[in-house]
Amino acid sequence: MDLPEIINNISSTDVQPNISDKNSAKFEYLNFSSAIIPQIFEVKNHDKTFYLPDQGNKWFWTCQNYYEECSLHHSIIDNLYLDITKDINDKLYDNFVRSYLVYGGFAAQIKVNILGKIVDVKFLDFKKIRSGIPDENTGIVNSYFFSNTWLTRTNQKNIKEFPSYLATDIHEPDKTYIYYYHKNLMTDCYPRPYWYSCRRWLFTYMQIATFYSNLSKNNLNANRILSINTDMTEEERTALKRKIDNTLKGPDNAGAVMLIFNGAGKDNEPSIISFANEAQDQSFLELLNICRTEIAIGHQLPVALLGILVPGSLGNTDLQPHEERYQSKVVLPTKQEIDDGYNVIKNNLQL
Repeated sequence: MDLPEIINNISSTDVQPNISDKNSAKFEYLNFSSAIIPQIFEVKNHDKTFYLPDQGNKWFWTCQNYYEECSLHHSIIDNLYLDITKDINDKLYDNFVRSYLVYGGFAAQIKVNILGKIVDVKFLDFKKIRSGIPDENTGIVNSYFFSNTWLTRTNQKNIKEFPSYLATDIHEPDKTYIYYYHKNLMTDCYPRPYWYSCRRWLFTYMQIATFYSNLSKNNLNANRILSINTDMTEEERTALKRKIDNTLKGPDNAGAVMLIFNGAGKDNEPSIISFANEAQDQSFLELLNICRTEIAIGHQLPVALLGILVPGSLGNTDLQPHEERYQSKVVLPTKQEIDDGYNVIKNNLQL
């Protein structure tokens, strides 16, 4: 019977210790909880002046973490960025594009002259801005809140409120405005990035990567227990543990063998208890391939462009049709969305 079947077949009475027997084993309940996949879930702050993107106010840091830590996600976004910014020499536009691809939107600090023309534009880190509560009658967000320290306990003192540039057609030269842009389809205030549908697979992909990184670091497979069946002093245990750390752990010690000399007889020889097998390792590899495919689909990138051999193909697939479809269905529409937002600034700049 597999481990999941065993767990499912255990009832609460199956794990109750026999309290009448002083020598009975002690049991601890195992709490198997579902993984919490990060997502946008807009919630008002304590004084209901602005929205948080999720309960822990960490969604945008999650987006950044996905981009920095998942090589496949990073590569797809960077290649899309290069396609969109090709032949364009504009630093502000470049920053807007990368922000839009990573977070789903971009923002800027804006100042105007007495004629209402934009005279100063500074790119703002999208994850450092929170949206005010939309007006109940118009649905327009009238102000945004900026802070460099959203995740600190003393952050309340560092939050600054700025009027929204898009909330009015009349702008005052003595004010600083925030221009906040995204294509809002599913939420009131915060965008879902174009890759949002594959966030579960990004989460899984990174968990698998962490799992194998830890195995590489520890070398002595974490799915095994080395049982030393002889009495040892505390000093001897510490020395043995240090010996294992020095001779078996780490990538440089891959394939190393440690000898333990035991003169106490066969009954007291060390034993290794294993929880894993090759089939389990293979299932992880298969899951990793599924994650790659699903991440590509979430990015609307044809899997063939990843260089992954599609089952049933001969390996010499013509990539040109896939590239053309990607350009027409993803690159150009995404560029148009970004341009729509950027042109609001560009068309109102003081020449």
